[in-house]
Amino acid sequence: MQVFFTKFLHYVIVKFNSKCYHKIKKLLKINYINKGEIFYVISNEV
Repeated sequence: MQVFFTKFLHYVIVKFNSKCYHKIKKLLKINYINKGEIFYVISNEV
């Protein structure tokens, strides 16, 4: 019973993480682009 519960919990966490991961990845991609633009602006000014 303990093993089944652990496997089930692991499955739920993996599914949850994969959904969150895609959302976080989108946010990071947007953040990364913003940092890139900021860096581009700074490098142009120098």
